[in-house]
Amino acid sequence: MVEITEDFDDLDNFQPDTELTTEVDSTGTNDELADSSALITTGDENQRSIVPFINKNQTDLELVISTNKRAARQDIDNPVAFYNLGSAYFYQNSYQDAISCFNRAIKLKYDYDRAYNNLGAVYDRLGQTYRAFNAYRQALKFNPDLALAHYNIGRLYEKRQDLSSAQTAYETTIQLAPELYQAHYQLAGIHRQKIQSQSMSEDQGAVERDDDGLAKTALALESYQKVLGILESIDLGKQALSDDVKNMAIQTHFHLSKLYIRQKNYQQAIVHLESIELGHDSLSRQNKIEVQYNLGLAYQQVDRPKDAIRSYHRLLLTVRELPSVNKWMILYFYLGLAYHQDGQYILAIDAYQKAAQYHRRNWHIPFHLGKSYYQSGNYAVSLKSFQKADNLKPNYPPILNNLGLTSNLLGNFADAESYYQRAILLNPKDPIGYNNLGVAYLDKDQPDEALQSFEKALTVNSEFADSHNNIGLTHSKYFMFEEAILAHQKALDLEPDRAKFHTDIGLAYTMNQQFDLAITHFQKSLDLDPSDANVHEHLASVYESVDDIQLAIKHYRKAIELGTTSANVADQIGNFHFRRGEYNEAAEFLQTGADANPDSADLNTKAGIAFYHTEQYKLAVVYLLRSLEVAPKSVDSLFYLAQSYMAQGQLIETVIEAFQRVIAISPDHLEANKELGRLFETQSRYVSAIEHYGRANQLSPTDIDLLLSLGKLYRSVSKFELALVMFQNALNLEPLRAEIYLLMGEVYYYRSDMAKATSAYRKAIEIEPDNDQAYHYLGVLQKSLGFHGQSLQSHQKSVEINPNNGVAHNNLAVAYFNAKQYDLAEQHSILANSLGQNMTSLLNRIRVVKD
Repeated sequence: MVEITEDFDDLDNFQPDTELTTEVDSTGTNDELADSSALITTGDENQRSIVPFINKNQTDLELVISTNKRAARQDIDNPVAFYNLGSAYFYQNSYQDAISCFNRAIKLKYDYDRAYNNLGAVYDRLGQTYRAFNAYRQALKFNPDLALAHYNIGRLYEKRQDLSSAQTAYETTIQLAPELYQAHYQLAGIHRQKIQSQSMSEDQGAVERDDDGLAKTALALESYQKVLGILESIDLGKQALSDDVKNMAIQTHFHLSKLYIRQKNYQQAIVHLESIELGHDSLSRQNKIEVQYNLGLAYQQVDRPKDAIRSYHRLLLTVRELPSVNKWMILYFYLGLAYHQDGQYILAIDAYQKAAQYHRRNWHIPFHLGKSYYQSGNYAVSLKSFQKADNLKPNYPPILNNLGLTSNLLGNFADAESYYQRAILLNPKDPIGYNNLGVAYLDKDQPDEALQSFEKALTVNSEFADSHNNIGLTHSKYFMFEEAILAHQKALDLEPDRAKFHTDIGLAYTMNQQFDLAITHFQKSLDLDPSDANVHEHLASVYESVDDIQLAIKHYRKAIELGTTSANVADQIGNFHFRRGEYNEAAEFLQTGADANPDSADLNTKAGIAFYHTEQYKLAVVYLLRSLEVAPKSVDSLFYLAQSYMAQGQLIETVIEAFQRVIAISPDHLEANKELGRLFETQSRYVSAIEHYGRANQLSPTDIDLLLSLGKLYRSVSKFELALVMFQNALNLEPLRAEIYLLMGEVYYYRSDMAKATSAYRKAIEIEPDNDQAYHYLGVLQKSLGFHGQSLQSHQKSVEINPNNGVAHNNLAVAYFNAKQYDLAEQHSILANSLGQNMTSLLNRIRVVKD
């Protein structure tokens, strides 16, 4: 098949009618360093114990307040006590008390850097930015290495959108306190804001690819990764900060995922999105929506459509709780994309239709709806959907190309040509239009025009692999396989991992009788796409050509397993097994082929024959009768139908009639004549039996079994001369076959030619000294000639050779009785009786004589 370039729009830049994401404000007040705990004295001013206030509940804070009040009363000039009091009041949200205490601490200790920092934090919390800024500056004046003050002043710069000053402050903080994860987080946010500002200044939807943008993205990624590294080292079991740490981790994963999506590194984006606990309180509903949405998009990009489908379904459940649910129905569009990617075209159509109910002016929806109708084989409706997309977005080359593709499939070549030419006029630098126009020309058996179009596509883009491949397919279609191989190889040089290209060059090598190379490329195609049933079928055909039947069967079986629609495959496997006498396997696949193609007399005949050989006679009759409905004069079907009737034990007249139907169509059918001969013989219809055996003998004059059967029949009707002719012909073929001499001896006996009869029996004994029948018949002959002693010896030899020869025991008993040796006569009478001979009369006579 010629490669069609499906020119569907690039969804990487697609923006839905309704914006699904919002920017999260990641800036928050960090009032204390991670280790900036309140300090209290324990009697000795130089001895301090650290109290992490953020770990304290209200009861603990009250204890701190009472303890430090007591310390302040004991030493009214103790700045540490007032510092600790201010910190406790801050965490109780008692901001005025906190301000008073921090001011008192500063008054007692004018260079109290930490007190200035925390005073700034209170003003910051109250929204008094100017005072907060001055307090932080005072802290840094007295202690330039106070990391937290740099951090907090950076936050104020960030609020003013002075991102450069904020970045400097955060970088200084990190130099002083490398493990302060909040600083790394805020620095990453600065880089991210700069990226967004730059993007906003560019064209809408443009993807930033300049070096500066890439560098900012790398810096943001590095900072966020540093946050995660620090957080992972925190023992949450020992930290009351665990909720804040989890919140920070979630936000960091969230922003990392967005940056990786921006980089199109979807695997890494998924890693971070899957790390987010959607149930955590720190995530707003909007954040949760964005996480699920981004997960769906990322799953689609890494070919995990089933996971994408689950994400979109969860997202739909979430947004249904919102008051403005209608605007979120664009999600059905994304769900449709995922269903389409997963090959579930009917579900994709349903999803697109739901999206269209709420977003009627969005051309993307009918465009992709047309794609799903196309893939499901509903080309007429597909065309209507593409036409609707064209109405919403006129003169858009991807839509025109797909209109051309669908029109061509519907046989509207003129329309297809017009659409493709319009697409080319609108975008003459796009090879897709030329390529698809070439496909349309090729479908119309216009190879010169097709090749010209493919060459034009390559003039526009010499590395457009599809057109190289289509040139190869064009050459193959017109049996120019060497040229085809060269063109396919050019396509593969450009895109070595395209499974279809390997398949197409494999087909060209096959037609060129270069089977080893064909096998190599078919195998490579399967390495890239193991689920392509057609390639398995092609490979099996090549193995069949090189007589590697086992591998051929293996790949034909795989093609069936993968759902090939070709009845040929089952037929091929069935034939392979049939020819090898493997009738059970043959029956399975021939039945599949016959059921897939019930009007094929050949497949039904083969299935019936296979069932006959596996003694499944009822099924044999079913398929043979089906074959005869299509081809009433199929000799094989008639013959095996007769055989099946016979095996089923049907009435002999029914069987005879079935074989006679074979003879009526094919008088020289050897096996049918032989079967009719046997059937008539069992009915003692010797004339008819001789007629069919005779015809069979004419067809196969060297068939000894036929000659013997015919000779026996002539003997039965007393045509001794003809019988002897048949036996002599058999003897000419097998001079050392004792059975023939026995039969000839019997005929000579009936003709009373005792000398020749004796000679024939003795010849049989010469050939087979252990032939008990030969001694038996010789004994009978000798008795008829009055040679009782010789007859007795011959019968004795017969039973010596075969003690189970009942007739010989019978004749021996009679001989002993005549010789008045009654004990021996009785002994052999009893043996003969036990071997099926009726010896009652002789035994009675023996008992009378003995009594």
